[in-house]
Amino acid sequence: MDIGEARDKIEHVIVLMLENRSFDHVLGSLSLREGRGDLDGLREEAQHGNFDASDHLYEVHPLAGNIHYGDRARRFRPDPPHGSEAVRMQIGRHMDGFVRAYQLARPDEPYPQSVLGYLTRAEQPITYALADNFVVCDRWFAAVPTGTIPNRMYSMAGHAQGYVDNPEPTSFFGVEGLETIFDYLPRHDGLTPGTGWRLYAQALSILHMFTAPGAALRHQRNIRAFARDVRENRLPKLSWLEPRYSWAEHLVPEYPGNDDHPPSDVMEGQRLIRAVVQTLFDNPAVWARSLLVITYDEHGGFYDHVKPPPIHSDERPTPSRFDDGFRQRGPRVPAILVSPFTQRRQAYHGIMDHCSILKFLTAWLDVPLAQPRVHSRHIDSVADAIPAGAPAAAAPPRLPPLPRAARGAPMAAMWGASAARAPAAGTEPRLDPNDDMVRLYRKTVEELRRRDPDGLSEVEQTVHDDGGI
Repeated sequence: MDIGEARDKIEHVIVLMLENRSFDHVLGSLSLREGRGDLDGLREEAQHGNFDASDHLYEVHPLAGNIHYGDRARRFRPDPPHGSEAVRMQIGRHMDGFVRAYQLARPDEPYPQSVLGYLTRAEQPITYALADNFVVCDRWFAAVPTGTIPNRMYSMAGHAQGYVDNPEPTSFFGVEGLETIFDYLPRHDGLTPGTGWRLYAQALSILHMFTAPGAALRHQRNIRAFARDVRENRLPKLSWLEPRYSWAEHLVPEYPGNDDHPPSDVMEGQRLIRAVVQTLFDNPAVWARSLLVITYDEHGGFYDHVKPPPIHSDERPTPSRFDDGFRQRGPRVPAILVSPFTQRRQAYHGIMDHCSILKFLTAWLDVPLAQPRVHSRHIDSVADAIPAGAPAAAAPPRLPPLPRAARGAPMAAMWGASAARAPAAGTEPRLDPNDDMVRLYRKTVEELRRRDPDGLSEVEQTVHDDGGI
């Protein structure tokens, strides 16, 4: 689909970026177990293996019911390494260093082969249903071979200010201000906050770490406002959704992270995806002109068999002080485009990364963002994965139900727990009021209350059986 057709057909673009899972880890079993030969996923288990430090060969394997999940069936403990040094080892010469990198980071871990494990439809019912009905991009790579913060910066700004790893905790909230796509949008007619674009985050956003976070946080709303805006036909042209990050779940411990970052329960992520998608499905007028991009910031240390392509000399960030020195993209991550204009059970093989989102948005909205990665000839735009001239689907598919244990659990209460789920007296977690994250959380809660008092009449957000938020 070219940009002209996209402007004619698509009125709403929604971006949901989750955390720390590789393509083979999440979607690889579609080819291995379900015969999706059109996808470049896992093949025979014996074809995918890694040696450990003692030259013992391990093969990929299903994780369902595996002891390596720890105390909950769908959790993965501990978190695999995914900083720049670990990713360099994981990629190696032939994507052969995942087990060794895990051993080096966690020498006491008895099951280092766990990073070769893959999920199946049983653990990913919503993601697999979307793969059955929409387009899977099986050449979508992380922007850079490192962790969360640089990759999310690339997705919003086209560069990471030269950061090669996540900031240290002591400087986590003191990162230099970053100009993102949200700072460019208000400079153009018709792209005002609320009607042109909106950041929806479950209290804390990645942008909170910046000293001058810019326009996005000044107009942030809670994700419940996203559902309301869809229902009331007030959805802006661009909606950027952030999950409830597991690194902040201690602030409201009865509501665990739903970002899919280990050790979060992956079913929490499935509930979030289902709620967002079903909310769009439930308003035919909005759904008929929408494109939802679901992807992950980086691979999280989990195995993938496709070696990332290079970052070319004409893609390096400008000015030169922003050049992070990376010359290769990060491993593949899951990416699914959900829209009435995509074809059912479609696979797209063009090379993409997080800047493919910006490449599309800047053209679709006619907004200049002068970063080489955003306009790179070496990656495709999101629009390239949508067939030209495709008619809109008559009706959205029916999403499968979630497992019974996951259906009725609360989805988010980022401004406080409801009375029904409040901890018993004397058992509340002790939070240091001087902790930077605690102070930031409380400040954000108060700000969200001030901006959207009507949205706080129902404190607890629940994914019902019908999938609504």
